[in-house]
Amino acid sequence: MKKENRTKLKFIADQVTTVDSGEQSLTAPLKRYSTAFRILIIIALSVFVAELIVMFLIFALPPFSTVVEAFIDAFLLIVFIFPILYIFLFRPLILHIKERERAEEALQAKTKEMETLLRAVSHDLRTPLANIDGYSGELASDCEHLTEMLEHVTADEETKKLIETLAGEQIPESLSFIHKGTMKMESLLKGLSHLAKIGTVKLDIQRLDINDIAQQVVDVMKFSAREAGAAIELETLPDCHGDEVQINQIFSNLIGNAIKYLDPERAGRIRIWGKVEGNMSQYCVEDNGVGIPDHHKPKVFEIFHRVDPTSSVSGEGLGLTTVKQIVERHKGRIWLESEEGKGSKFFVVIPT
Repeated sequence: MKKENRTKLKFIADQVTTVDSGEQSLTAPLKRYSTAFRILIIIALSVFVAELIVMFLIFALPPFSTVVEAFIDAFLLIVFIFPILYIFLFRPLILHIKERERAEEALQAKTKEMETLLRAVSHDLRTPLANIDGYSGELASDCEHLTEMLEHVTADEETKKLIETLAGEQIPESLSFIHKGTMKMESLLKGLSHLAKIGTVKLDIQRLDINDIAQQVVDVMKFSAREAGAAIELETLPDCHGDEVQINQIFSNLIGNAIKYLDPERAGRIRIWGKVEGNMSQYCVEDNGVGIPDHHKPKVFEIFHRVDPTSSVSGEGLGLTTVKQIVERHKGRIWLESEEGKGSKFFVVIPT
């Protein structure tokens, strides 16, 4: 049952992330010019091209020496050039713009559809989960009362022992698994809802002091790092343009993962560094943790993927998916380098 619910959630999440990546493929918002304005642009460009030709002819050929002849020739050239430019240059461009507009409208419609579906599924799953958890709590309480009542019930010792085992051990243990399962599903639903919001929330793009943002994240995680026996080295980082809240989340997730997946057999070391390459700022969160096996590397950014599902490390497999979505919304990219048993490097590139 749990596996089936997880599969359904993964399908919905894939649809949501597909919509968002599709939206990112339209690299910039389209300006919706009116048809009349487009025609004016075409005419203006046609006149400009015609005038350039006429100016060349005036200086190059004697018959085009008078101004009157020049204007007449310019008019004839405009009449001749306009349809040629329209057929071979402007018409394909206009058709391409219209196709982009239709694609954007289809993506927006699909985004709304997925958001509606996500809300409905989230509501429909949360309601039975609340009932399951609530009734599980009542059953646990009833088991305690049943165990207390056994002291006043006349029965042979074997029957009493069997009831005590059932009401005091086996049933509470099963109810504990049910409670953990409902809490896990609740956490998955919250994470999925958060992931969907990241793709739709309006970005507040501004120039950011990444040194300040990274230092805030490191300060928040100092206790966790100390508990894990890790030293965090924060080097000078270049600025970039982005949404402060979401860029903060990138560093929070990457540094948090670095702390969680340290190797307990050696002292942990986490290094955060960056550099500028062209018009992009590159950042790296490097650790000497357990590393990632080669066969897991292509999947680490997939929804709900965990390198070791049986691990005691907390998480739902949504962190790196969230980071990837944020990076792509900022027109950047993310990749990793990792060697099992030696550590990992996560690289993020954001426009400077």
